[in-house]
Amino acid sequence: MSIYLFSYRTNRSLFLVTLVTISLTLQSCMTTRIVSKYDSDTMVNNPANRKTAWTYAWGLVQSKDINPKCESGAMTSVTVKTNIGYILISAATLGIAVPLKVEWTCNPKSIPTEQLGE
Repeated sequence: MSIYLFSYRTNRSLFLVTLVTISLTLQSCMTTRIVSKYDSDTMVNNPANRKTAWTYAWGLVQSKDINPKCESGAMTSVTVKTNIGYILISAATLGIAVPLKVEWTCNPKSIPTEQLGE
């Protein structure tokens, strides 16, 4: 009996350690990226903004719209990511709460140019 309990506890601990290791090493297991303009400015001058959005009740209750706060009024790209932790939350709640990480970059402000020789 005690050998059976030791084996059960050992297997359970090994399963939990494996699960935590996988969830920490796989930061993003699913990614969807939409790019509107590839030749825009670099990431150095155009940092990514991040926010975690939650959807509730199988999509019936949506989270609030995200204000990108872009000075130019346009976005360059939007990336939606999920990871194993978010998938486990979704599975544990049977889809009642679904978190997603949203990242976006803004289009840089256009600088007006003048013609030479006028």
